Amino acid sequence: MNQTLTAPTEYLADTCAFHDKTYAAGYGHVYPESHVIRCYHQILRGELGIDGSRGESLLDYGCGSGANCAFFFERGFGVYGVDANEIAIRRAQQRLAGIADHFAVTPPEPDAERTWFGARFDIVFSNQVLYYFSNGDLRTLLTCFARQMPAGGILIASMMTQRHYFYRHSQPGTDGLRRVALGDPNDPDVFHINFVDTKDDVAQRFALFEPLHIGHYDCCLTEKEGSREHYLFIGRKRT
Repeated sequence: MNQTLTAPTEYLADTCAFHDKTYAAGYGHVYPESHVIRCYHQILRGELGIDGSRGESLLDYGCGSGANCAFFFERGFGVYGVDANEIAIRRAQQRLAGIADHFAVTPPEPDAERTWFGARFDIVFSNQVLYYFSNGDLRTLLTCFARQMPAGGILIASMMTQRHYFYRHSQPGTDGLRRVALGDPNDPDVFHINFVDTKDDVAQRFALFEPLHIGHYDCCLTEKEGSREHYLFIGRKRT
């Protein structure tokens, strides 16, 4: 797959630089996250009858080092993954060496005409990624997803809520974004988040897809940090 990598806009450049730093320091999930496993067993397999036994195709947008991809691959899905981070993609290719050509670096800026792998995807999955995009860029990206999905294709995506502790460290930006600064006040880690407040906010952002479920999950490891609440959207491409 050929993708031309161009310089991202300023807000995406900040976020890419933050993730370059974290991946260079060794970041990357080894195991699939619990809400991903629950979503598969309860919703995909249990409710929708999508268990991977028919080789359903799945695109993991923002796949990181491939932990969630490996989970779905082991269950029979035809897995593909893209990420803007080169280190992450190399690790995913090493993890799933037999399908290394199913992983690729993708430009961070959305393009409604972009195609990945020349494939159609029964499921597009994006865990803790889409909230890094402005309202306009998110609409473009979702249009791109929908164009590569059949009627009735399933989207699974998470969005960070305003209850997440990052919100306390943010300032208003533009087009739905807030600028988050963490760490050393003199040299902070800076990135940009499109926070949501209510389920209606989530449904509005994903209007190309009919909501099946809008759930949520949370985790608080230390009192210093606080909530890590996310909404989890599961929807079907509208016909």
